Order: sequence, then structure tokens, then C-alpha cells
Amino acid sequence: MPEATHHLVLDLALVLCTAALVTVVCHRLHLPVILGYLLAGVIISPNVQFTPSVDERTIRSLADLGVILLMFSLGLGFTLQKLAKAASTGGIVAPLEMAFSFCLGYVAALLAGYGPLGAVFAGSVFSISSTMVVAKTFEDLRVRDEVATRAYGVLVFEDLVAIALLAGLSAVIASGDVSAGLLWGTMGRLGLFLAILLVGGLFLVPRLARGVVRLRRAETIVVAAAGFAFALAVLAQAAGFSVALGAFLAGALVAESGAGRIVEETVRPLRDVFAAIFFVTIGMLVDPAAVLDQWPAVLVFTVVVAVGKLVGVSAGSVLTGAPVRTAVRTGLALAQIGEFSFILAGVGVAAGVLPAGFLAVVVAVSVLTSGATPALVRRSEVLANWVDRRLPKPLQTWAGLYGSWLEGLRADRGGRRPLAREVRVMLIDAGVLAGIVITAALSRSWAVAALMRGVGLSPRAAGGVVLVLVLAATFPFLLGLLGNGRRLARRLAEQALAPRAVGLDTARAPRTALQRSLEVLIVVLLTAPLVAITLPFVPVYGGLGVLAAVMVTGMVAIWRSAADLRGHVRATAEVVAEALAKQRAGAGGETMEFVRMTLPGIGAPTSSSVPEGSPAVGRSLKELNLRGRTGATVVALVRGDTRIPFPDAEARLAAGDLVALAGTRNAIEAAREVVERTG
Repeated sequence: MPEATHHLVLDLALVLCTAALVTVVCHRLHLPVILGYLLAGVIISPNVQFTPSVDERTIRSLADLGVILLMFSLGLGFTLQKLAKAASTGGIVAPLEMAFSFCLGYVAALLAGYGPLGAVFAGSVFSISSTMVVAKTFEDLRVRDEVATRAYGVLVFEDLVAIALLAGLSAVIASGDVSAGLLWGTMGRLGLFLAILLVGGLFLVPRLARGVVRLRRAETIVVAAAGFAFALAVLAQAAGFSVALGAFLAGALVAESGAGRIVEETVRPLRDVFAAIFFVTIGMLVDPAAVLDQWPAVLVFTVVVAVGKLVGVSAGSVLTGAPVRTAVRTGLALAQIGEFSFILAGVGVAAGVLPAGFLAVVVAVSVLTSGATPALVRRSEVLANWVDRRLPKPLQTWAGLYGSWLEGLRADRGGRRPLAREVRVMLIDAGVLAGIVITAALSRSWAVAALMRGVGLSPRAAGGVVLVLVLAATFPFLLGLLGNGRRLARRLAEQALAPRAVGLDTARAPRTALQRSLEVLIVVLLTAPLVAITLPFVPVYGGLGVLAAVMVTGMVAIWRSAADLRGHVRATAEVVAEALAKQRAGAGGETMEFVRMTLPGIGAPTSSSVPEGSPAVGRSLKELNLRGRTGATVVALVRGDTRIPFPDAEARLAAGDLVALAGTRNAIEAAREVVERTG
């Protein structure tokens, strides 16, 4: 055996055997497998000297293969159908929480002295959760409820944004400079590359993939899939983009064949081997002494990830109609960084825009956050219930009913198409607004110099003129965004809770609350990504000030709506209690249906009877924590001749009680299970 081959075999044996041993220990401790790979890399790194050192250059070359196969596998999880299915939740939550996390990471990196471009990389690194860690944690803990559905929806869009970041930042670094012409030229080149590849690929690749899968030969599928992944990786690199972009697109194109799951299962063993080498290589770059020296940075960025993800995902999930308990549990599940973070950090360090020690910080943050993920998911119900119980009563009522309103909107498929125009116009306005701000920031020096030479203005006067011109250019688009957002919110609210043409409009209060809530959702959804995109080009205090002002204004608007809504619900609860009493007296089984028709907007109240032997008998609503556990609200309670509209938390249930439950269909069903269960 030639000496070079002998050393290669020794290096691979050392890497894979160490990884295997450490991951077995991690499995026993219920820790993520990625954590084991990283620790294995630290153990065999030259910085530790526990074992014979390996040839880093050779192992890094193999790790690059792992990146390609890993990105190809992630691409196999993307289909247009999956994107469309997750768009109403993940498509809203992901931009919000990524923008929030990016802003926190960007500011923290600037304070650490990383420089503007380095801070962009750092903000991107700490805004992307780990699909592999979340999937493994959910699999081990058997999490298959709405939390898993929402988390995977967010991860789909996170990975999509991560690919765009990787492609754009890699192209900017390769060009060596940032200017308005270069930036828009790079974006145009990326758009053209994607358009040509996707249009041609969607026509040809799915047919070829189905043909290969029909052969039912595993080795043929593996060879064809790997060959296609490497071919598109080389093509993307030749076009000036990252190999990871090409591999990801290869997987996405194969996924459109409908055979993505078969290809993924077949390629998985090969992917796992090279992905293990990739993560071990990341661990080999870590110097434990450097991590100890940079413990303040590790601590700060760990807090950035935890706070950014928890607050961003939880707030975004609530705004998309999730119960508070589900929203907090989803935020806890996504509070870590992973595979895309390592790739982006590696690109930044290799390009010299980030210090070499940054990779050690990223690995340390990943170890802390990924290691904590299983424990957080395991304890998420307790933590979520704690948060839910401490919400003010008006917000509790608002959150429960808001989810039922959005549920009705999602079910009304016929009304979506007329609203598409407003959405398209707002997206165009937002894109133009971002383009004006970025172009003006990159061209400011040139414009100021031109005014000084041509008109003879002083530097301060020229800067003021440029600022006025930029504000004048952005004002119409900003006004259009706000106006279209308000119109869209009004139309959606009227679609969910139609106003009455004749008589008393009993849905006015909930419709107003829904409209105000949707206005907040639309404004925050547009503002947060805009601030994140333009933050590297404008004064930090200005961008963060805008984001803070929007968030505070939104919270005040929701609080006022919730306070007004609670008064309406209290009045409605009297009618519901009377309907329950009539139902108990046998005055007719249609009384609750009559309430739903005449008093819309309180979550379609449904009656439930507490049977003998139910565990709920003798327990207070506070002890049962019905709303926290299920998302349903007890609107009224009838016991004999006693009617209790909107019972407080200390009210205890007795056998034979009738309760009226309001909320989404799933919430009501879950609450009825708790109330009506016997034994």
C-alpha cells in the first residue's frame, strides 16, 4: 500500500472510530449526534494531543464532500408542495425570528469588534436553527404534535433563507468589495443562475429521477444521486457561487420527482459517513484554550441564540394563531444553531472577515445550545404553562380567540385569490424600499462628493440634501406599504367576521380586534426583515430604533384590542350561560348553535358535560389549567339553577356541570377530552 494511501486510511480510521465511540456515549446520554461529532473532533485535534494527529488538509477535503452530500439531503426535503403547506405558519414565523436573531447577533458582533461584514456573517450564523438536532430530538422524545409540525415548517423556510445567505455572501466575498453596482450585479447573476437552472431542471430532472428509481437498484440510485449532486456543485462553483448552493438545488430538483424520500433513504448511509467527517473537522479546528479565553463571547452569543429564537419564534407563532403554550414550546425546540451555521462561519473565517477564533466560539455555542435542546423540549410543557399562567387575563382571552379567527380564515379558501394583489404590491413596495435604502447607503459618498463639486455645498449640507432626497424617494413606498397593509387587514377581518348589513353588528368588537391584530402582524412581518436587510447599510441605532418603535406600537395596539375584547366576551358569556341553562332544561338542543350564529367571533362555543368519575371533578380551573394545556377558554358554567358567566380560575368543577368551551376546533376537542374523560 502506498504511503499516502496508508496515511489516508489511518486518518479515516482515527476520525470515524473516535466519532463512533463518542456518539455512542452521546446516545446513552440522550444528546444530539452532532454534539458527539464535534467533541470527537476536539479530542483528535492537534490542540489537545490526546491521540495521534491527522492530516487536516486531507480530512478537510473529505469534509467538503460531506458538505455537498449534506446539502443535497437537505434539498431532498424541499418540495413546492411542502413550501406551500408551511407558508401560512413557517413562512411568517421564520422571517420574523430570523430577522430578530440576526439583529441581535449583528449588534453583539459589532460590539465584539468583528467589523460590518464580519457582523453580517455572525448575525446570519446565529439566526439559523439545526434541522438535524431538532429532528433527532423529536424522534428520541416522540414529539409528533402541533409543535413538531410548526417547528419543521419554520425550519423549511430557515434553510431556504440560509441557502440564499450562503450564495449571496459567498459571491460578495469572492468579488472582494461591496458597492451598489456589485451588489445588484451579484443579485441579478444569482437570480439568472437560479432561473435557468430551475426552469431547465424542473423540466428534465424529475423525469430522469423517476426513471432511475424505477430500476429499483440501490447502487444505481446512490451513484446517480451523488453524481448529480457533485455535478451541480461544480456548476454553481463555476458560476461564482458556493458548492453548497448547487448541491442543495440538486436535492430540491430531485425532490420534485416525488421520489425524494426513496433517494434520501438510499443515500443516507453515504451522507452520514461524510457528514460525520465534516462535523469532526469542525471540532478539530477548535482550541479549548481559545474557547476559555473567549468565554464572554461564548456566553453573549449563547444568550443571543436563546433569546432571539425563543422570543422570535414564540411571538411569531402567536401572531399566526398558535396557542401560547404551543408557541413557547416551539421556540424552546428551535433555540440552537447547527449545520448551516458551521458552513457560514467557515466561509467567513476562510475569507478573513471573521477572526480564526470565531469558529471556536460557534462550536462552543452550538455545543451549549444543542446539548440543552433535549432537556428544553422535555421540560417545554412545564415552562410553557408557567409563561401562559402569568399572561394578563386580557391577553389570555385574546390569544385563544385570535387563533379561532385565523382558523376560520385558513378554512375559507375561496376568499384568498382576491387578496393576492395586495400581497404582491406590498412585497414589491418592500423590495423597492430596501433597494433604495441600500443603493443610497452604498452611493452616499459619491453623491455627497458630486454635490460638493457641482453645486459647491459644504459636506454637511450635501449630506442633508442626500438624506432629504432618499426620504422623498422612500416616502411613497412606505405610505403604500402602510395603506395596503391596513386595507388587507380590514378585508381579512371582514372575511372572517362579516359585518351585518341590517340590525345590530354583534361581531364588531371581535372584528376590530382581529383587524388591529392583523395590522400588527403585517407591519411587523414587513418591518423586521426590512430592518435586518438594511441594518448593515444604515446607522445601527436608526435601524434598531425603527424595529423597537414598531414592536412597542404593536404590543400597545394588541393590548388595547385585548382589553376591549374582554369586555365584549364578558357580555357574550351571559348569553352563552343562558343558552347552557336552556340546554340543561331541555328547551332545545339548538341553543348553542343559535349563539354561534347570532354572536360570532367568540370561537364557536361548544357545550361539554362533566360526568361522574371524571378526574376533573373537584378540581379548579386553575388546577386543570385547561386553557394553558389545550388553548380552549371556559366561557360559561352552569350547575343546577346557577349560571356562572366567565368563571374565574378558582371555580371548581362538579359532576353534572355543563361548561361552554371556546377556541379552535383542536383546542375544544382537547379540552372536552380532559373534561369528559372518566376513570
